[in-house]
Amino acid sequence: MLGQAGILSRYDYLSTKYGMRLRDFCAISTDSGVFWVDINNKAVVALKDQVINYGEHLNVQNIINDKIQDAIPKVDYDIQNNELLCKCFGDDQIVFNTKFNVATSIYTRKYDYILNVKNHEYGIKGGEGLTLTKYNYLPYRNYDYLHPLMLDFVINPSASITKVFDSQQFIPIKRDDFLVDEHILDATTMAFETDIADKAFGSHMEPYTDREGNIIYNIPRYENKPYGNRIRGKWMKV
Repeated sequence: MLGQAGILSRYDYLSTKYGMRLRDFCAISTDSGVFWVDINNKAVVALKDQVINYGEHLNVQNIINDKIQDAIPKVDYDIQNNELLCKCFGDDQIVFNTKFNVATSIYTRKYDYILNVKNHEYGIKGGEGLTLTKYNYLPYRNYDYLHPLMLDFVINPSASITKVFDSQQFIPIKRDDFLVDEHILDATTMAFETDIADKAFGSHMEPYTDREGNIIYNIPRYENKPYGNRIRGKWMKV
């Protein structure tokens, strides 16, 4: 029982056969269950009523055995298409449809990061600035049709409350490679504007990571002292 501030006195293993390699943290929760990649056992694993080898269950285990690589895996879920994307074949992903319980394809979309905007998955490829691709719509060579990147947020759903805007998160593939001085936001300038503050610009977002290695950066502070140096308002554009 959580939330009682007591001592953790009981914990049960869901499986003693399947788990996650140290520092992978590649599990994702969906309406159909929890899924992750077990590199050590060369398995895509599903927790539904019980823990099962999902690739073996759907008769694609030979493909997984042949193509799985030792790089840090990444698991994402496309809620629009009920697709589980397991990036464990290098640049390629094996895709499962969790609604119909079938392995559908191997995608060859090349991306370094996944960004979810309004339940749509976008692959982000680093380089000069930021470029995006709707991962399953366009071939890799055409990914710059969404360049330059602009995310326009209307964040605050309550018109009567002023909100403080603090952080944005990117979900990386290669978590071990993250360095503060070399990250996807290098040489990138963003402008932040709210209904209270004029535009504030930031080129160094002071990134850090959470336990899973996701890159989180602080939105630059507003320079006007009366507002407490933090950008706030009823809406914010980035």
